[in-house]
Amino acid sequence: MSSVASLCAFLGFFFACTPDHETAVAFDTDAMKVLVPPHSYWLFKRSLGADTTFTGNGRCVEIEYVVFDDNRDMVMLDAREDRKKEEMDTKMYMASVKPSDPAVLQYMPLGDEANIGTVEYKVLEVMQNACYVVEKISEDVPEVSAEEGNEKVHKCELWLKKEKEVRHQRPTYTTQSLQACKKSYDVLCMNMQQVYFKRLCEPISPSK
Repeated sequence: MSSVASLCAFLGFFFACTPDHETAVAFDTDAMKVLVPPHSYWLFKRSLGADTTFTGNGRCVEIEYVVFDDNRDMVMLDAREDRKKEEMDTKMYMASVKPSDPAVLQYMPLGDEANIGTVEYKVLEVMQNACYVVEKISEDVPEVSAEEGNEKVHKCELWLKKEKEVRHQRPTYTTQSLQACKKSYDVLCMNMQQVYFKRLCEPISPSK
């Protein structure tokens, strides 16, 4: 293993190696940057076989963060297959950064969901005001680090910032946001599949 590859393996989540040139690539994993400033995000892509107990299996998964205090955001999660045919079914959470790990987001359920326990996500990269890549932490999924030739080990979710709607002429995300996190999910994530579809998630309203 080369010295660069050794560095990449040692530093784990904070650095990964690009396979072509064995160069170290740094990824920002500061979970607070997901919460501040708060935005709404679409679940745009997800690894095949990823844990869906938090997001569900629908095509249209939107998460909205709203400032609650200096350390927490109120979160509204809306997951549907087809927004034109299904009524909104919002679940409420309180989101914060895990005190012992600044790269972990914790979602504490509120209301009717309060009995399911706190959900945790490891932040693999965050590009503030654009996108973030995370992996749900589960008991049966061991924590792993990127090693030479074995970087694509994470079952990821890619979330893109939701932009303001403009007469349904384009989806409410930008290609800039999609490109901002491309390097991290290309290097770290396995078998990424698109979740979001504009036709289902942002159907054109009938003319009045």
